[in-house]
Amino acid sequence: MSATIATKTTRNALVLIVSSVFTRAILLLWQIGLTTALGPEVSGIYTTVQSLMAVSTAVVGFGLGIILIRDVAREPQKISQYWTSILFLQTVLGLLAYVMSVGAALLAGYSDIIVAYTAIGGLSLMIDIFGTMASDLLVAQERMTIKSVIEVGHIIIRVLSAAVFLRLGWGVMGVYIATLATGIIRSALFWAVHLTQGFHPSMPLDRALTWRLFWNAAPLAVASFFNLLYQHIDKLITTALLGEKSTGYIGPAFTISQGVIEVLNTTILISLFPYMSRQYVADEQGYGERVATLLRLMFVFSLPVAVTITLFAEPIVLLIFKAPFAPTIGVLRILIWFAFLTMIGNVLVQALQVQNRQRRVLWIRLVGLVINVIFTVAVLLAFRDPQGAALSAVVTQALVLGLLLLQFPEMISGRSEKRKSKPTLMGRLGQFPEFVSDIMPGIRYTVRISLMAVISGAVMLLFGRIHFIVGSFVGLLVYAALIWRGGLADTDRALVRQIIAVIPGTAWLRARIAGRL
Repeated sequence: MSATIATKTTRNALVLIVSSVFTRAILLLWQIGLTTALGPEVSGIYTTVQSLMAVSTAVVGFGLGIILIRDVAREPQKISQYWTSILFLQTVLGLLAYVMSVGAALLAGYSDIIVAYTAIGGLSLMIDIFGTMASDLLVAQERMTIKSVIEVGHIIIRVLSAAVFLRLGWGVMGVYIATLATGIIRSALFWAVHLTQGFHPSMPLDRALTWRLFWNAAPLAVASFFNLLYQHIDKLITTALLGEKSTGYIGPAFTISQGVIEVLNTTILISLFPYMSRQYVADEQGYGERVATLLRLMFVFSLPVAVTITLFAEPIVLLIFKAPFAPTIGVLRILIWFAFLTMIGNVLVQALQVQNRQRRVLWIRLVGLVINVIFTVAVLLAFRDPQGAALSAVVTQALVLGLLLLQFPEMISGRSEKRKSKPTLMGRLGQFPEFVSDIMPGIRYTVRISLMAVISGAVMLLFGRIHFIVGSFVGLLVYAALIWRGGLADTDRALVRQIIAVIPGTAWLRARIAGRL
């Protein structure tokens, strides 16, 4: 790869990451403000509709975006044919998703207002299809800057206009009006960028190309559908069994937990995906140890966040969402541990994707979904408390994490060699003491880091008497000092340096700093 191409690739990745973090931050702040303004019951209605829409995006998108980007990048001269195929596929899939979402709302026995808002939200989803396909074509052409400018501008205008309608007393309807209007503008801008360059859908439809796109994307679509359903099923079941107000108490806790995942996990793992892919190709035998090191680092950095939010859930909720959302405090204290387990599990999910073992991830998600549904229904019917849905999510995610860990036996046992034959029952029993001996270092490491977190938590509570922000700051400083003294192995420190090196923009930043010194 030439220096020019490498620079362009790094710049494009940096633009996408910065714009993504910026838009996610704006949406997170907006979601917090909207939830507070709507109140628990109306917020529960909105949360339920948004959960239905989130699951529907798997049907609409169908995993076609990544296939489109890959194939157009390889065959840029066929952009018009690809655009026509995607336009046909996603229009049909959008209509299917619309019928499915409204039908699901009716079958679940939701209130008429939820069904009505689902119908309106489905229209927004349909409009967004046309903008998203044009956005993906820009990525395929490596025109990330114009894509990012439109996306950031769209989010800012959407939030501001929705806030105006909300201020005027239009409620959720005003939010959807703003969403529909800005969605039309977004789609029009993306199409205009291509049309001014002479690119447009061309007829007739290439049926062979269309079917190829469909079948290549199908596995991704199925995985995305079950993954999104797994994330949102607790809210959908809670609304059906306990009503909108109970879901309104779960929504804010989910917003905070999801925000933590997005900031501390998703963006970092996306940046590391190419690096981990190269490591797997370069050293397949040592890949398990690389994953184990990354797993330890995620555990070390995410644990104090979970502890902090657990200890100070009450002042955080009351500061952000105010007194009407007081029941959210208990939900957040539980659900933040779902975020903690998810962040660790995402490391293993990405590691399996690098190894092209997506089907295994799909089956694990499916097992987790079934368990989550059964456990959530049982707990909610027994206790009639939204905290039950959060508890179900944590228990299920713990089981999912266990299944993911089992996919890396060499990482658990510390042995890289593969078994040549399946051991007998007596052989398994004979290996048990050896297995216990192998996993003891991992157990001791977990216990040591957990004790550091407990000590830091005690410091947080002590200084939290002054103010919870003071307690959080001092406690995290103590935790950082303890970790620096005895929590990170040499391999962990080395990986941290490599992570910093591969994050887009860091090399450019170091060069600029060195040039000024």
